[in-house]
Amino acid sequence: MISSFDRVDYLLDIALGGVMIAILVPYVRQKLPLWVAKTPLREGKYDQALTRLTLLKRLHVTSPNLLHMTGTVLMFAGRNREAEEVIRQCLAHTLSPPQRGLFLANLGYVLLGEKRYDEARQVYEEAIRNRPNGAVAYSSLAEVYLQQGIEPQKALQLVDLGLKFKRVSPKQAGVDQHIFGYLLANRAWALFLLGRADEARESLNEARQYGNVHSKPGAAGVYYHIARALLAGGLNDEAAEQLRQVKQIDPQGRYAALADSAMLFRT
Repeated sequence: MISSFDRVDYLLDIALGGVMIAILVPYVRQKLPLWVAKTPLREGKYDQALTRLTLLKRLHVTSPNLLHMTGTVLMFAGRNREAEEVIRQCLAHTLSPPQRGLFLANLGYVLLGEKRYDEARQVYEEAIRNRPNGAVAYSSLAEVYLQQGIEPQKALQLVDLGLKFKRVSPKQAGVDQHIFGYLLANRAWALFLLGRADEARESLNEARQYGNVHSKPGAAGVYYHIARALLAGGLNDEAAEQLRQVKQIDPQGRYAALADSAMLFRT
């Protein structure tokens, strides 16, 4: 016979289990898109990552995070039009300011890749307003100017702000190490345009330390940004070697396509 005390303990266990499920289910739903797509994305297996995310959608695991992760994979796969559509769907949801700032940064990547500079600038400025300590938006806003060869001093100031925020935040400093490579390479790019070649070289040496990150699109991005800096410094042969590395690391990704375009800047 179960005593009244045992029955109370049993009911309490059920109640506590229900509470834990209620707490964990939203957390799991939020993190699931990242968990299922992270490994294939890191390995440059974009179709596999998209297949997994599509399965989640069919299982009715819908959320802004699912849309964001899908848009991120499409972006790194170089499928800009599809990525833009999905990320804009994501941004139509009610989001916290930091979350909105993070998602806007990826929309900016897509627009920047298509050389839609005015739109990209506006998106990055909005991203910074929503997430003023997010390093990525500063680096990419600087790149809006760098790609056009204008306002290198402003670009340098933006990159230095991004580096500051990336370094002082334990959360940002501990993830996505390739972003350090982007920031440092963009810093070198600005310095070359300013005629400060020695400082640019120092920044490139730092950037190269992040070319071996365990992410194919991340590593390819580091080499691509280094190449763009070298092109700005007139170091075309060195840049060409970096661009070859990009295509070897992630031949199916966005940076391989951008590497082909960057070759046109050689003289």
